[in-house]
Amino acid sequence: MIEKYYEYKPPREKLIKIHMKTDGFYILGIMITGDFFILPEQGIDPIESSLLDSSLDSKEILSRVNSAIMKNGIELVGVSSESLTEAIIRTVE
Repeated sequence: MIEKYYEYKPPREKLIKIHMKTDGFYILGIMITGDFFILPEQGIDPIESSLLDSSLDSKEILSRVNSAIMKNGIELVGVSSESLTEAIIRTVE
């Protein structure tokens, strides 16, 4: 298992911090933090849970993030689902 950490500041958005465990092919654990807001406050939990066992394919990650957002009525403030996906992909590069 490989542990990775990455900070990503998208243009005109807030800082995203990714702490991730991976086997090089799949996400085994992930914690997403940063200077952004998620409503409701516990909204990060379903996003992180949806990413467990995801491949490191950007399309799959984006799909899982968007699905978690829609299913749980989550609102991202200061970041986009695309930026979260980019931060995750950059973490393993």
